[in-house]
Amino acid sequence: MKLNGLVSFGLGLLLFLFCWNIAWAGSSGMQAQDDPVEAPEVSSPPVIDGIANDACWEEAKWQPIDQTWIPWNAPLEPDDFTGRYKTVWSVTQNLMYFAVEITDDVISDAFVKGQTAAVYNFDMIEVFIDQDKSGGEHRYDIGNSNAENAFAYHIFAKHPESGGTTTEFSVTDMAGMGGEVSYTDHFPEFALGRIDHVSTYEFSLIVYDDTYSDTNKEGARVTLTTGMEMGLTLAANDDDEPEVNPIMTVRDNMIGSVAVAHQDSNNHWINADDFGTVKLISPPSAIKSGRASRSSQDFKVFPNPTKKSFQIKLDNGIFGQFDIKLYNLLGREVYHTSGTGGNNQRTDFVFTPDLSVGMYFIEINCNDQRSLQKVFLIR
Repeated sequence: MKLNGLVSFGLGLLLFLFCWNIAWAGSSGMQAQDDPVEAPEVSSPPVIDGIANDACWEEAKWQPIDQTWIPWNAPLEPDDFTGRYKTVWSVTQNLMYFAVEITDDVISDAFVKGQTAAVYNFDMIEVFIDQDKSGGEHRYDIGNSNAENAFAYHIFAKHPESGGTTTEFSVTDMAGMGGEVSYTDHFPEFALGRIDHVSTYEFSLIVYDDTYSDTNKEGARVTLTTGMEMGLTLAANDDDEPEVNPIMTVRDNMIGSVAVAHQDSNNHWINADDFGTVKLISPPSAIKSGRASRSSQDFKVFPNPTKKSFQIKLDNGIFGQFDIKLYNLLGREVYHTSGTGGNNQRTDFVFTPDLSVGMYFIEINCNDQRSLQKVFLIR
């Protein structure tokens, strides 16, 4: 009898633990973003218009934003909030691109700077990125070597009427010694579109490393490369009752794209240890837009490095109509020419007297294929 009782107790305990685990899994969703999230390189970056219907977005997989951080691990009904995002990157623009889709039963953007509570108490999204995935503490002016170890971007825009789009936005981070710092210029493009209760954010992002400072922005900018892994999490804040004493408005929910295993779940803004991972990958083998990548050996650049001008020599495989574009590190096109090549080798001269010292990208597009190389201008 004692043995049977112990067996019954053990089975009961196992059943309890099994049911508890199911309940915990159900409340947390357990659908956190992939580990790692794969961000494909795209040859044609998206048009940032708040619609996110560009062909390049088909190359990326939707990642869920469904892990409730506030209140921690509490279930959230789909008719209250659902969120997801995609990310891709461009070597020519040297930018990451994001599409974020939020479906929310109550849209709250009653924030008024200087009158209402902090912007993160209203409907908004956040991007947490750690370029070298080193983890650890990061607060803008905390006064130690980890001050810009990672970035916590709080992105706010007033929602347009249904069917509308806005490009007005602001990005801040919570400064370690109090107050806020503006990071809006880290986002070269932004658009927020809305259809009823569905809001679509599209934006590009410059990636900086931990040498970043107000006086070292360009020097801290990272050149994105295939295989690079970074810490990355996205989150959304959800305020369901903005009309209740708006001066003291607080978040009803904060939802992230990664599961956090401890109750102090809202610590992404000061610590990068819980960030997810994103990996920059090459374009898929069959790009749906029909544009394929050629070998970088399809053309030669010389001299490289160069002080003033360089030559581009196309090989026999590039013939027909072609375009040559030159981009700077900010992804801005600084030179563009086109021509027609034959079956014989052809050399084109590109002169650069007005360009600053630095690295540039040369892209040649021909017959729906592209080749890419770097060129360095020196003094």
